[in-house]
Amino acid sequence: MISGQQGMASLEAALREIEAEEAEARRLAERETGAQAETEKTLSEGYRDLARVQIDFSLEDGVIDRADGLTAEVTKLLTRWQETRKAAEAKWQALKAEIEEWRGKRHTIHEQVEKARQAYDRAITEAKERLGRVPAHGELVKTHADALAHIENARAKARKAEEELAEKKQPYAADSLFMYLWDRRYGTPDYAGGAITRMLDGWVARQIRYNDARMNYAALTEIPVRLNQYVARLEESARKADEAIQANVQREAANVAKEDLAGRIARLEADLAAAEEAVTKREAAFDALSDEVTRLAQGQDPNLEAAVEELARVLKSTSFRQLVEEARRTRSDKDDRVLALIQNAAAVLQQAEGRVSEHRKRLDALAARRSDLLRIAAEFRRQRYDDSSSVFAREEVFSVLLRQLLAGAITAGQYWSELQRHQSRQRRASDRVPRYAEVIIGGGMSWPRIPGGKGGGGT
Repeated sequence: MISGQQGMASLEAALREIEAEEAEARRLAERETGAQAETEKTLSEGYRDLARVQIDFSLEDGVIDRADGLTAEVTKLLTRWQETRKAAEAKWQALKAEIEEWRGKRHTIHEQVEKARQAYDRAITEAKERLGRVPAHGELVKTHADALAHIENARAKARKAEEELAEKKQPYAADSLFMYLWDRRYGTPDYAGGAITRMLDGWVARQIRYNDARMNYAALTEIPVRLNQYVARLEESARKADEAIQANVQREAANVAKEDLAGRIARLEADLAAAEEAVTKREAAFDALSDEVTRLAQGQDPNLEAAVEELARVLKSTSFRQLVEEARRTRSDKDDRVLALIQNAAAVLQQAEGRVSEHRKRLDALAARRSDLLRIAAEFRRQRYDDSSSVFAREEVFSVLLRQLLAGAITAGQYWSELQRHQSRQRRASDRVPRYAEVIIGGGMSWPRIPGGKGGGGT
């Protein structure tokens, strides 16, 4: 004899066991499914490789026609790829020729620029020699040279005066009353102020002896200004003399060369810049187009990729014997090697599919037994077979028969019938107290009939 509580514990232990077995079966099924997916991937890639071999064979003569044995869809996709590739190559050739033409133009213009510059240099040299014998031009050259000589000396004096100003103005800058009057321009025609302001400013000026200090400070600040103005006048004189000298030289050089070489060089330089820009722009476009032509030549094109996929799909549905026959048409042994790989992958895939199928069947069986066992446990609790008053006459219902149920030797209904047949209750005083289900639910719950059983506990 075994108690209902012990029976409930056996059912729960069996549930844990079947759940563990189911988890292990799932793990094995997942592993086999992963292996199957990898093999299918290998097989699909094999058919794609075979499709590429057949496409290469079809394109050997450069013409796609019925003799290649391709489907209409594959032929259409391959034709699109060829048209795209040929258009890109034609554009590449045209751009290449255009670049060569512009490079030639640039080279010609560059040579013209160099010749014009050499002629200009010779004309300038001769023009200077001629002007050297002209007194008026000699005076300009002397004026320019004298101005340059005086400029450096004047700049040195201006720098020294600015350095002295920075040092000597410190006492004045430190006197806030002096700087106040100085900033207001006191003592000059620019000073402005009312009567009271003038009176107060005058009193301050007398106290600090501003008038004497102002004259000294004004002279101190005026020296660098005057020297810089002198430097500016010298620079302007030198600039005008140089412009006059250059104008004389340019006019005389034009007389020597019988043309405006400077203007000609400027025009040629503009043409050279335009040619350089044209070459650079086209070379950048050529670089990008070369990458596109290479990509298309290597088969990196949506149309070609779609053609391979479509042909691979067709080949996958073709009998292996027919594939072998078609492989004999080619002169290459690439397709023979690919077919060997496909045959091997297909055999491995067939074995994997068989194992996956077995795992799925086992998982289905385990799921069914788990579902049956959960329903039995739920009814066991609903019937209160697990309380202390419930007992079972045979221990075998929780050992031998339970194992038979888990093994699939008996049905859930047969097992439940055996449980009911061997279950009984020991009377207790507490049986007079209504059970929870009877109070709350009102008479118990309906038990779904177990297939193959002899009836539930509350229908």
